[in-house]
Amino acid sequence: MPAREGVEGRLRNASSGDVPDRLFRAAMTACGIGVLGILVLIVYELVARSGLSWHAFGFKFFKASEWDPVNEQFGALPFIFGTLVSSLVALIIAIPLAVGVAVFTTEMCPKALRGPLSFFVELLAAIPSVIYGLWAIFVLVPLMSGYIEPVLGKKRIGDGPLGGLLDANQVGQVWKDFLGGETSWSRPWSLYVLQRWCELHL
Repeated sequence: MPAREGVEGRLRNASSGDVPDRLFRAAMTACGIGVLGILVLIVYELVARSGLSWHAFGFKFFKASEWDPVNEQFGALPFIFGTLVSSLVALIIAIPLAVGVAVFTTEMCPKALRGPLSFFVELLAAIPSVIYGLWAIFVLVPLMSGYIEPVLGKKRIGDGPLGGLLDANQVGQVWKDFLGGETSWSRPWSLYVLQRWCELHL
């Protein structure tokens, strides 16, 4: 019968399509579990391989500020402090710049300039970080050491601005895609969050 054959054909197509979906779901689940397993393995290797260091220095390695290999004095506090400060400076620079670029390109930019500007932002986000590092060595560091560091009285403060530029490219791209998304909830929700943040902090 034609009706029965049509129902059987639909059931056959549905059952044949369900197997690839299950295989794909199982593969993606295995990939996610594999990432977590690799993370656990990295932590285990770090703890296991650093047993001698923990036994010799203990927690004072994180509290001491002297680094003198000749006298076997090792302290990581300056490195930890410098990393935290440079990361904080990078976030302070990156977040307003990235959100501002994203809002301008999606809400305020003229349509004639929206395409070229979006392409320029995506191009900056696609540049490898090693290129930014070379630019910082030859351009940013001499500029900071010659003009900015003497005024502030600090040395080696170029890590924060460089990290801010790197983060601004990535965060700006994410926010631009989020604000310009086609879904019904992403754009109003993100604009509401920005409005509330400006009302509370500005």
